[in-house]
Amino acid sequence: MWYGQTDVIQKVAVETFIESLNNDRDVNFEPRVAVAPAKKKSRKPPKINVKIATQVEDAKYSVGKALSRGSLAGLVKKATDGLPADTVAVILAAKDVKFSYYSHLLPKD
Repeated sequence: MWYGQTDVIQKVAVETFIESLNNDRDVNFEPRVAVAPAKKKSRKPPKINVKIATQVEDAKYSVGKALSRGSLAGLVKKATDGLPADTVAVILAAKDVKFSYYSHLLPKD
């Protein structure tokens, strides 16, 4: 979900990053340090498929510019409505949106 004002360049950058997470090639990750031959093992990462199922845009800040735990739950529901239960919602907020959910972890100004 795109929450708030975002531009095309930001969206393309995020979409490209998400697509880069796919590991659909036959890749063999070998250690970069010398390893005794008896202990050397080939490491193949599991194949994964990450895709953007749908994109929801909320450019008008439907729950305001200060998000809380409660408002995030509503946005997740809105972002995943009608999608499979194993869908992972990602909410990307504009820079003028504040999160009070983790505000206790932020340094005081």
